[in-house]
Amino acid sequence: MCEIISQINQIANYAGRGRDDLDHSILLETEGLLRRITKDQSKAIRILGEKIRGSFTALRTLFRKYDKNIEMVDPQLKNNSDLVECLMEYEKSW
Repeated sequence: MCEIISQINQIANYAGRGRDDLDHSILLETEGLLRRITKDQSKAIRILGEKIRGSFTALRTLFRKYDKNIEMVDPQLKNNSDLVECLMEYEKSW
């Protein structure tokens, strides 16, 4: 799924860099860190990890919404403001 998101990001995220090199390794590392680090140990790492996880979750939620009615998606992906906004947050969190 991360590979697909990266491809969509490259096409639709005209406001950001449109990076296509955002692979799943950061999600794996983030989940591992969030499991090991308590809220008291490192608030900065915890906040960053939750931001990364949250941006990925927001994209999954948006894709579920699109799955219910794919016709709501403009073929010009950059015209889907909710998609572009989620992609920008996803890219920014990395």
